[in-house]
Amino acid sequence: MLNEDDPWTPYLASVAWAVRSTYHTILNATPGQLIFGRDMVLPIQFQADWARIKLRKQESINQSNVQENSKE
Repeated sequence: MLNEDDPWTPYLASVAWAVRSTYHTILNATPGQLIFGRDMVLPIQFQADWARIKLRKQESINQSNVQENSKE
């Protein structure tokens, strides 16, 4: 049932699902997989490799720092 006082509820639920199911290259996973331990679309389990995720994120930060520091 649509609440006349809050017409945004169905849209916000859809946007939240889209964000949770969007694949992130640094994470090599979706936020939903990391939070819920399962895929957001298919009924399969997901095991996060947190050490690898941390390493990839740090590598991305280092690369970004090098790029920014090379600019004049």
